[in-house]
Amino acid sequence: MSQSRLFVVLSIASMMTCAVSAQDATEKQDQSNQKDSQASKEPTKPQAPPIGALLPPKDVTATVAQARAHPDVVDISKKLQRAVTANRAWWNQYIKDNANKKPLPYHEKFGITEEEYKKLLSAGQLMRLVKVGENDLKVKWTEDTIELTIVGANEKVQPLVFDLKKGSVKTPMTTMGNATQRDSGKEGGLLGHHRSHTWEATLGDPKTGAYTRVTFVLGRISRTGSTFLQYDVKKMKDNKPELNFSALMFIEKHKLRRD
Repeated sequence: MSQSRLFVVLSIASMMTCAVSAQDATEKQDQSNQKDSQASKEPTKPQAPPIGALLPPKDVTATVAQARAHPDVVDISKKLQRAVTANRAWWNQYIKDNANKKPLPYHEKFGITEEEYKKLLSAGQLMRLVKVGENDLKVKWTEDTIELTIVGANEKVQPLVFDLKKGSVKTPMTTMGNATQRDSGKEGGLLGHHRSHTWEATLGDPKTGAYTRVTFVLGRISRTGSTFLQYDVKKMKDNKPELNFSALMFIEKHKLRRD
């Protein structure tokens, strides 16, 4: 299976190292939902489905999707990328100096106007999901674990082993403990309303330019009943990407049945 069908690298993410990510937007929506819920004293929303209910009982073929941006956003991203390439040393230092700021503050050296930068940061509102291929997933169940292998993926990022008792997930790089359960809220961004488990880990210190970030999200889309998984691994060395893996996949509802 070709690399293009396996890896899903969002163009905006690759060009905007520190821009607001789709996950950041989801977290902000979560916080807003929680505040609204507390203010109106609504009952607690249901939790995300159990991990075992979100993964298939046997090997399946998943749909690989990609978020595609509005042409205007793509053009702005290209201009930014050219500016970053021409001022790489300055860019790396700027990221270090603003490591704790989200979004990355605007600077005229970005090569775009401040208005264009604001448009780039709101790119998520102008994006849509498009099917770009399929990928086989191998699934191995034991009494307490589920092993998930993304066929053809780099051995540094898989397999993933879910511990059903502990609620953890083990990857070749790290083991992540109990997940954060999230409710996307009514809108739910590109996926629509969904509930999910999110595991996150950062190895090393981003300020040093040598670190690894691992994020895995597993959830169910309310409208279709399908499972989605989003897996991101970014390994940096000397502020340069050594490994950049990003995949967004969907498993249809009927493939989750245990007939």
